[in-house]
Amino acid sequence: MEHTVKWYSVQVLYTVRVPFALFGELEKGGLFISAGGRLCGPRAAAYLEGELLAEKYISALVKRRKKLDPNFTARAVLMSSNNSMYRNLIVRDTLKVSDKLTTWGISI
Repeated sequence: MEHTVKWYSVQVLYTVRVPFALFGELEKGGLFISAGGRLCGPRAAAYLEGELLAEKYISALVKRRKKLDPNFTARAVLMSSNNSMYRNLIVRDTLKVSDKLTTWGISI
């Protein structure tokens, strides 16, 4: 019996600073933020354990992009799969984002 693996990702709703190669992803709603903070497609998106962590990550990204991209907006989206390989990605990305937020002075 397989168990559903659930995680949160950060979907970009609007940005003016999107590379040409990813513009199509933005138009079709498939533009995300990676655990490293870069714009990416859905496969490279951050895999985060909880909604609160995703919301704090979004808040930090909005603040950091404020000067160059004042209308940047994103949302936390719940994702799921029956493939257990995502568990390792969730642990890895959750740790990476948690460390990044701590470095930026944001408590988790």
